[in-house]
Amino acid sequence: MTARALILSGHDIPQWRQRYLDGLAPAPLPYEVDSLARADFELDFPGAFTKAAGAQARRWLARKAGFPLEATLRGARFARQVDVAIALLENEAIFPSLLRNAHLPPYSNVPLVIWSCWLGDQLTRVDAETRRTLQRR
Repeated sequence: MTARALILSGHDIPQWRQRYLDGLAPAPLPYEVDSLARADFELDFPGAFTKAAGAQARRWLARKAGFPLEATLRGARFARQVDVAIALLENEAIFPSLLRNAHLPPYSNVPLVIWSCWLGDQLTRVDAETRRTLQRR
């Protein structure tokens, strides 16, 4: 049975794939998340917002929040239809985690995984207060 995963990423996936085909990116998808497709996952990537209207407001909100918002917002329409949401790196997981912890759909109803490369290392090297902050997120 194929599992369906929503990939939350700030990357422009079509551009990344083209860069890979041109020999300019090291893997078909960022952080080799394409390995999931080889493991029989169907990967969903929400496209970019098609309207420029609101783009400035979204960037302003993300700056004020201190973490990315766009992938989570773009992915909301897919989140009800997937088996898992996968955030590429820790920052992309902050907003869906907050929504999940507040029991707000659609992210409250789907498992959230962080595709991380440094979180474990960070947890061993930061002070206790920062560690608690990372754990709450």
